[in-house]
Amino acid sequence: DARSSWLLWMLGNVMLAPVLLLAPFTGAWVDRLNLRRVLIVSDTLRAGIVLAVPMLYASNHLTAPVFALVFALFTCNVFFLPAKSAITPEIVPPAQLLAANALLSGAGIAATAIGALAGGWIVDHRGWDAALRINAATYLVSVAALALIVYRPDERKSTLPEMSWRGYLREVGEGWRVLRRNSRVGLGLIALRKEEKTKAEDYLTWSKRLFDEKYLSKTQLQADQLALQRADLNLNTPTVTGTGFSLA
Repeated sequence: DARSSWLLWMLGNVMLAPVLLLAPFTGAWVDRLNLRRVLIVSDTLRAGIVLAVPMLYASNHLTAPVFALVFALFTCNVFFLPAKSAITPEIVPPAQLLAANALLSGAGIAATAIGALAGGWIVDHRGWDAALRINAATYLVSVAALALIVYRPDERKSTLPEMSWRGYLREVGEGWRVLRRNSRVGLGLIALRKEEKTKAEDYLTWSKRLFDEKYLSKTQLQADQLALQRADLNLNTPTVTGTGFSLA
């Protein structure tokens, strides 16, 4: 497709937009919700959205509705990720928290590596629609696993004031002030974004080698190139650069 480069650029922007527009405002709301319920609802919605992509595209062959679904998918991510981070200390004893976070990180790396290889093969041999159907199934597996977790909401949540627009905006503002004024928080955020970009660069380096040796599909190589572009955009978003200015 002659529009491939433009479509990849557009896809990257659609994936990043929910993070820029919504991520700064979801934390204060998620804090008051049942975290397991947020995770289950998010994964259920993600399964439905991913499953809808091939069906919608097959019905009209238009990219705009697909981009709308991708935007909705990454909007779900904006709620899922902070809830996932917040629920870990609530279900894991403090003494085991370091080990639990290490296991979570290792599992994420392993899943990414396996998914990259398996996903590329499936796309090449079975088609991208089959890969998306399998992806949707993995979200449902996650839903089943989350439903088995024994979870009791933190009692401190009951002491939080009832959410109002004024209180909500105040809490969001307090979070932004901490981000911009606390050097440790700012440096931590910058370090995380840099680490994300370094990992994306490493993945792309290996992808290029595997692609040259005919072990990796062009689709997966393009996906890793897009991941690096997204990591670079994340590092240079106003949140990070603004923090950098406040630290200077």
